[in-house]
Amino acid sequence: MKNILFIFFLLLGLSASASPLAYEIVDEGSQTGIRDKEFVVVKSKNELSQFWGRHSRGGAPTIDFDKEIVLGVFLGFKPDASYGVSLKDVELLSGKIVVKYAEFGGPKGGNVNANGNFRLAPQAVVYPFLILKVKRSELPIEFKSIE
Repeated sequence: MKNILFIFFLLLGLSASASPLAYEIVDEGSQTGIRDKEFVVVKSKNELSQFWGRHSRGGAPTIDFDKEIVLGVFLGFKPDASYGVSLKDVELLSGKIVVKYAEFGGPKGGNVNANGNFRLAPQAVVYPFLILKVKRSELPIEFKSIE
């Protein structure tokens, strides 16, 4: 009985620890056709075609959906170019994929980018975003803003 409890708590502890996942940034920037705050999960070529048509006038990247999925973080309207988004980590945690990102700029960050460096911020409407691909999984996806 003690052995069974030991194994149970060992497995419980292992399932709660985070494991980093490999990813590749597909696109990022400050101008997109997606105008509202939105998180995107794309798992098929048809979904990519529809999504990319909303996002960009350019051609969609080549994705092998047998092996990969596409994830996107879109911040929506921001009033000046001091705003942006950076990817902090992608990890497997408690049976789900967690995409950790940080928003920067604006009243909280002023003209400081994600690395803490000063930058000039032109008065231009922006729509910060980042798009990445990760290994295909059917696990739930969580997008988590971190400071």
